Amino acid sequence: MNILRRIRPAIAALQPYSSAHMETTEQALAAPQARLNANELPFAPPVDCGFQLNRYPHPQPPDMRQRLAEILRVPDNHLLLTRGSDEAIDLLVRVFCEAGEDAVAITPPVFGMYRVAAEIQGAQVVEFPLLAENGFQPDWPRLQAELPKNTKLVFLCSPNNPVGNSLDASAVLAFCQAVSSRALVVLDEAYIEFSPQKSLVDAIADVPNLAVLRTLSKAWGLAGARLGALVAQPALIAIMRRVLPPYPIPEPVRYAVMQATDQPAAKAARQAVQAVMAEKKRLQAFLSASPLVKQVYPSDTNFLLVRFYQPERVFHACAQAGLLVRDQSRQPGLAGCLRITVGRAEDNQRLQSVLQVLATQRKSEEQP
Repeated sequence: MNILRRIRPAIAALQPYSSAHMETTEQALAAPQARLNANELPFAPPVDCGFQLNRYPHPQPPDMRQRLAEILRVPDNHLLLTRGSDEAIDLLVRVFCEAGEDAVAITPPVFGMYRVAAEIQGAQVVEFPLLAENGFQPDWPRLQAELPKNTKLVFLCSPNNPVGNSLDASAVLAFCQAVSSRALVVLDEAYIEFSPQKSLVDAIADVPNLAVLRTLSKAWGLAGARLGALVAQPALIAIMRRVLPPYPIPEPVRYAVMQATDQPAAKAARQAVQAVMAEKKRLQAFLSASPLVKQVYPSDTNFLLVRFYQPERVFHACAQAGLLVRDQSRQPGLAGCLRITVGRAEDNQRLQSVLQVLATQRKSEEQP
């Protein structure tokens, strides 16, 4: 069954908004342009920033698409550029799910935006919890057998946020095959650059019901640019573009991203990832030896999930020292857990100092 048949009928029949960019012919693009078709002011503001702010940006800037295609090693017609992965998640739910009728499956503990997007759309949320005793891997047979018939989307996250572990790639692909006529499997790879695991973007050509989310927010250090990408087969990308706002990528973002992903910047990004991973190894060793810590979970990301004996005390001590960590205790199975992003060497050292002081205090309190 073609996965596109699971798209909402209203979206399949939708005539998308036609922007001035979309209506510009190839012949017009080849000639000198006097843009008299978009109600733009013909005079640019006196801002020396290297780009024109008085003109609407291209909906999917060709140079950015080509650059991202090179980075992700996929054809550019497999890409939809979005304002972070959050927008892609929201668009997927809106494209596939009828309010009050269709369902979205998630595997908590996991990134919270899947649920938020589903609830905003009025879609049912079906949970298949990841269990610590199973290494936070999905129960694949149960997921396949108990997936409701009205499920249109299954969101998976690898490496997982907030746990940090990677899913077994062969199991993900086998699951895609098992539900190929029922649901689109959306694999969120926001942290894949930190992982020894290989991205599954290469599998998309042969797996029509697999879509992959990627972002420049993490390993590329471009969280402020808000640029994400949905990687999927061209037919689905074409449908997704129907519901994308006319001008989603601001020109300053395009300009900044092109500079921040050129060859020298790409080398610097790789070096930054290596530095973070080296710091993570040192921080992981310290935390594993700390008397405050019950467990440090394996991580293929730039953060560590840590279960503490006194998590609230640790959280508040860090906050008082100006170190912000994330409390994950409300996530299923993560009681007592804090998520700690690996920072600069000096930040990590400050964290260790705070925990050493707490450990000394705890030892003195336990003495008779």
